[in-house]
Amino acid sequence: MKKILFAAILLAACFSTVRAEDAKQDSVKNIYWLKGITTDIGFSQLALSNWAAGGFGQISLNTYADAYANYTKDNLLWNNEFQIGYGFIWSQEDASRIKKSDDRLILDSKFGYKAVEKLYISTIFNMRSQLAKGLDYNTDTQVSGFFAPAYISLGVGIDYSPWKNVSINFAPLTGNTVIVSIPELRERYGNRLDQACRFELGAQ
Repeated sequence: MKKILFAAILLAACFSTVRAEDAKQDSVKNIYWLKGITTDIGFSQLALSNWAAGGFGQISLNTYADAYANYTKDNLLWNNEFQIGYGFIWSQEDASRIKKSDDRLILDSKFGYKAVEKLYISTIFNMRSQLAKGLDYNTDTQVSGFFAPAYISLGVGIDYSPWKNVSINFAPLTGNTVIVSIPELRERYGNRLDQACRFELGAQ
């Protein structure tokens, strides 16, 4: 009986040690990552009735989210940010349709290796587009859509960070891609009618 009790205590002690080591390893892993998200939802309504100064009633709704995940360890850094937003306005002046007030889809990523203090050899990636159909409200013609256009850039250069949360990037070698998924809109953004993607080199 004593042997069984001793074995049980020893096993429990070993298990607790393993759990403690696992928790320690998890905490060490987590200190390299800094993650977060900010969200915002705004709603407003304006109702006017027999107002001497004139005007029209309106309803608006805006939504926005900004998420980030940043990794730092030794001489490496990897910063990522994703933004998405959409909003609309409805007015009694033009009650037959709803107009966009915000529409964005943005992804930024930067990977860097510290060369000297505050100076990194870096690679940066950026993508910008929108979610929904966009109109020229004067002519009711479509001017944009999902990935029409989408701007994608990838650059290699240096990143100087003199202070915390301040970064100056120079990428002399940058590739830019313009994607227009809707054929009717391609010439509007400089692509040929049969050219869904256009690639060009530059600097930023």
